[in-house]
Amino acid sequence: MPLRRQIVSARAQVGSAMRPGVRDLLWMATGAILLLLLALLVVDFEKVPDRSAQLALALAAKRLELLNQMRFGLAAASEAEKSAVLALTDEDSRTFADQARAADATVERARADLAALLHTGGDQHEVALLEQFSQAFAELRQLDDDLLGLAVKNSNLKAAGLTYGPAAVALREMSDALDRLVTASAASPDSGRVATLALSAEVGVLRIYALLAPHVAEESDQKMDEMEAAMAREDQFVWRDLDGLAALPTSASSADFATAAARYARFGELEQQILSLSRENTNVRSTTLSLSRKRNLMLLCQDALTALPERAIFFLAYAETGVEFQVRRRGVIAYPTTSPRDGSRHRRSRPWIDSTAAGGPPTAARTTRTRCASTSSVTSTSTPAGTHRSRAG
Repeated sequence: MPLRRQIVSARAQVGSAMRPGVRDLLWMATGAILLLLLALLVVDFEKVPDRSAQLALALAAKRLELLNQMRFGLAAASEAEKSAVLALTDEDSRTFADQARAADATVERARADLAALLHTGGDQHEVALLEQFSQAFAELRQLDDDLLGLAVKNSNLKAAGLTYGPAAVALREMSDALDRLVTASAASPDSGRVATLALSAEVGVLRIYALLAPHVAEESDQKMDEMEAAMAREDQFVWRDLDGLAALPTSASSADFATAAARYARFGELEQQILSLSRENTNVRSTTLSLSRKRNLMLLCQDALTALPERAIFFLAYAETGVEFQVRRRGVIAYPTTSPRDGSRHRRSRPWIDSTAAGGPPTAARTTRTRCASTSSVTSTSTPAGTHRSRAG
């Protein structure tokens, strides 16, 4: 019995010793609060890079969107400009010219937005590429204004229309009238002289007509001067022949001779209109500009736009997968060079994300080696993590 009492007493003492006191409860509550605060700080700290990453990804995606708008706008402007140059009517030329100017305006708005983004979040290389594009595009827009202004006039098309239309009709009517005159004077003593002069006049006007089409298509002012001089000489010969017919009694009173002389006078008026329009040379000049200088400026713009999105593409690919990519410029061939260390597609820790979101390039712990095929030189710059190589082809 005494032994049992001792056991019960011992158990009571142990239970009293294990029961926490007020001080212990206070310490436990304080520790729990501190642990909760620490957990909240850790969670908040982990969220900061995620917000920065989202902002950086949004900026990179916006850059690519603006670059695509600029590419599509350039293509649309070029297509509309070519259509304006090749259009057969003034109305179609004006319609396509308006479309080309609208596309150019779209490119300019996207360029201005991209410049604002790069001003706060781009590096020197990107800013330099955009400046290269801006200079080439400014020249391109000025050239488009000049080129489209020429295209809508269609002076060469109008000259060609007069050449193959009213001028050809006047020539045919003159030739028919002279043929009737020769037939009617066949029994007269002057028939031989009439036939010779009429045939000479027809040959002269045909020689003039044959030079009109080459004059319309000619680009060189010197060659146009030479053709106009040849036409002026033939014109003198034709009027000499017509004056000779007017001096013959057989043909002087003929209605057919009057018709032939009137039709040649009309042909001369049309000839001057054709030469004046041909001298403006708007279609020839616009076509030449479109195929030469415009093409060179387009290549400069496209080269700059091709190089600009490379960093944004790298950023999006690495931020999304944690995989480092290698890109061959001018081919836009991208393929992975490393894999995530844990084999998953989860994002790795990126200490450089904050600087990128704030506007700086991703430059921290990785080395980029760029080898130029022409010089075989190697330059190194600091980039995120691991080794990233880019070969310029």
